[in-house]
Amino acid sequence: MRTFLISGVCFLSALIVTVISLKCQQCVSTTENKCEGTEITCSTSENNCVSLTTETIVGDTKVNVFAKACSASSECNFPFFMTDGNSKTRGATKCCKSDNCENGVISLPNVNNTLNGLQCPSCNAVGTDKCEKSSTIKCEGAENRCIYYSLTVSKGTTKISTATRGCGSENICSSSQTGLFHGATLNFFECSSASCLYHSLLVPIIVELYLIKLLS
Repeated sequence: MRTFLISGVCFLSALIVTVISLKCQQCVSTTENKCEGTEITCSTSENNCVSLTTETIVGDTKVNVFAKACSASSECNFPFFMTDGNSKTRGATKCCKSDNCENGVISLPNVNNTLNGLQCPSCNAVGTDKCEKSSTIKCEGAENRCIYYSLTVSKGTTKISTATRGCGSENICSSSQTGLFHGATLNFFECSSASCLYHSLLVPIIVELYLIKLLS
């Protein structure tokens, strides 16, 4: 009888986990506010279906990316900004809580080119996970943190490592993102302002999407 009861409890526990596990679409595209992909089952820490839209400007080239995946609540409903010596990125996230739910249209945050008095070291490197300060850039708008990160992106047998320093907004640094997409390995991520240090995975997601587009 005891064995039967234990088995029954285990079965019910498994059933409950199955019932409450959220299912979301996972996809990436360069079509504004639209992409189609595969259904995935979220982990227990991911209780939202997130949609992410970004715009990255590199020189005269503008790259827009839209993506869907599972996410924790801490990654929901905020704008973000990032600038380095070669590119400027702005983006926003939006979440919903039912299986395969749609978040509708997500608007990019308004551009704010007003200098905020903060300067950060800047550098970019491809093929390595480190870069030393090569210049100093002036941060704009909500960019009130200095960021430094390295990422390795894999697609098939091809791997690309990058390292970047620049300016970023507070919410990038304070996010607890556990990763939206497979294929990227975070080597490290640092945000600094005075003596503060934070960690995040949201920026690697953005860069991963951009690099995957370059590799495709």
